[in-house]
Amino acid sequence: MDTEYYENIFSTISNHILNPDGMEEGEDLYYQGLRKGYIVVDDDSDKVLKFVRKSLRYKELVSAGKLYEILINDTWNDALKKKGQMTGREAWNNLIAAAYRANHGLLVIYITNIEIFGQCWKLKQLAKQEYDLEAWPPDTRADITPLDGEFINDLIPERFPFDGNVLLVIDGIGWDSVKEYAQQHNSGEFDAMMQFYNRVRI
Repeated sequence: MDTEYYENIFSTISNHILNPDGMEEGEDLYYQGLRKGYIVVDDDSDKVLKFVRKSLRYKELVSAGKLYEILINDTWNDALKKKGQMTGREAWNNLIAAAYRANHGLLVIYITNIEIFGQCWKLKQLAKQEYDLEAWPPDTRADITPLDGEFINDLIPERFPFDGNVLLVIDGIGWDSVKEYAQQHNSGEFDAMMQFYNRVRI
């Protein structure tokens, strides 16, 4: 894939995030046509991630408070398990909390735990943005954990529209393994998820 293609996309995304009211009509229409989700995977040398960060003006997004990062690792094992009628309720609510922090900006999800791809619809909903994001009852507000050491349960509304962009950075898991695991555990939702994510290859 031509790097200029992605440079244009990520430049438009960062421009919109940093200056949403200052875009020209054509730029805004172009932005609205972009997918909201991107995936970096099979990137042992970090070549792709470095390119994406540079194109997105990562440091500027951080300085402007327009970027929020989370890590889905083995500590999420219990959160991803089915409890009662809700599959991975705690994981969903953690993602809700992170999305609220990244709203109108960029949500970066680092993934080292393949089990999240057994529940692909959660990642799909972040990029699809079809409905307001809503924490799961019962007692969901108590389940939302302080991802960054702050008590945020009382800060996020029960539901809100999310219009941020999502970047998945899959580390230590090959794309073939992701696809195989997802097809075994959540086949239809993986295919649906990939309608809203673009795997970055340069």
